[in-house]
Amino acid sequence: MRRNGKFHMLLITLFFYGALVSCGAGYNERLNGEYTVKTLRVLAYVFYGHELRRAEEVMAQALLQDEIIFNIEITPYTFEDRYEVHRRMEVMMMAGQTYDLFLWNGQPIHHYASSGLLTDIYTLIDQHPTIDRDDFFTNILRAYEFDGGLYAFPLTFGFDYVGINSTLPQSIIDRFAAKDGITMHEMFSIYNDLLQDYGLSFCNLHLNPPLTTFLRFPQNAFPLAAGDFVDFDNRISHLNSNEFIRFLEDFSQVLHGVGISTPSFYKGGIATRVHFNWALPIKAFINLRSGSGSLVTMFKPIEPDFLNFIPLVNNSRQLLINPRLGFGVGTTWAAVCIPAGNNSALAWDFTLHLKTTILDTNNPTNHIQQSMRTTLAIPIYRAYFRPHIEAVLSRVTSPPYSEGLIPFVGIHDDNDREQAIETAISRLEALSEMPAAIFETRLPAQFTMEGSILDELLFGFTSAEDTAQSLHNIASLWLIE
Repeated sequence: MRRNGKFHMLLITLFFYGALVSCGAGYNERLNGEYTVKTLRVLAYVFYGHELRRAEEVMAQALLQDEIIFNIEITPYTFEDRYEVHRRMEVMMMAGQTYDLFLWNGQPIHHYASSGLLTDIYTLIDQHPTIDRDDFFTNILRAYEFDGGLYAFPLTFGFDYVGINSTLPQSIIDRFAAKDGITMHEMFSIYNDLLQDYGLSFCNLHLNPPLTTFLRFPQNAFPLAAGDFVDFDNRISHLNSNEFIRFLEDFSQVLHGVGISTPSFYKGGIATRVHFNWALPIKAFINLRSGSGSLVTMFKPIEPDFLNFIPLVNNSRQLLINPRLGFGVGTTWAAVCIPAGNNSALAWDFTLHLKTTILDTNNPTNHIQQSMRTTLAIPIYRAYFRPHIEAVLSRVTSPPYSEGLIPFVGIHDDNDREQAIETAISRLEALSEMPAAIFETRLPAQFTMEGSILDELLFGFTSAEDTAQSLHNIASLWLIE
């Protein structure tokens, strides 16, 4: 006989939870002949507990009508213990006893995928009764592909934007403004030309400041740029090409004397703050993420410090997406990875609930939800794009948010605000449909290790040609292993 009432339901839930803990997580059981308990094991950075629990609540309510009791077991970890946690997960995966879902935070998922440890999420999408690939930004999914499979599913995505110092010579500004996207090499080249042609007037300006999220260290900027010269699919290195040699020459000019082992307090960097008049006297460019720079990149300041914000792109003119979990939480969500196992379909159902609940910004005390209220990170689900972006832009251009902002053209005028918002939405919509690539490197450790051959280049002990050939040899051997 079926039990009814909230009290009885609570007793059943507590009983089933206790039984589940005693038996071990990750198993589906039928208890009392009536209810099935389904548990999902999740590995997640500690900040994301609230959103995971919210998705659990919504999914549990939906499954209860089918006499299924759903819950998740979260293993949280912090920034300090992430490497130990990742190593432990790898051992568990190889033993066939691992989490049912984890968020991508720098783990080598290409290695996991090639070893058969991850589920191809395309198969889960194709088998789902109500969802298909066209419901998502497929160009973004393609950026996450590996050997034709999808092993990391981005819940949101965003781009890095670069602006140029408004006090620079007009010829330099015009050269920058003519582009609709800029590579790191193009940035290096413009900066070197600036110093060569106007050195006495602008020698105080640096390219890269110590506060940049990803470009502040040579060991970050270099492997990201070098990855453009490696064909990973066909396992061919082009690191001995003339184009790469020219990149190394510009790279060493910009960062001359800055070794890979040097701390972040070196000469140079690209600033990341929204209010950046402090950076005007010392920075040639400014770099903003899709969240922190939302207004500056989408609206025109009345008295701009930095101009003409354009996305950072790779050599193939693909917009670069940062896939990792940002510890400045709220810019973008990390991608979901689903290990191979019996619970992959359940993990995918949970992911579909998670893609909805992360946009629920009704809890003013939750740090991530507060960030999502003002970030222009784009939801991967197409249907959520306009509602989310429109709500964010309307919110941040209205009091009390707008009262502390630097003046932007149109947003403080009720008659013009709607058009300014629509222009911004149209630009984001166009960007979201462009070809994209992952902002990460798959190159071997020699490209980032302290004391590497890059130190010899940066300190002037070897030439760009010799460095290119050495790196080409390392990459070629690595690619055929």
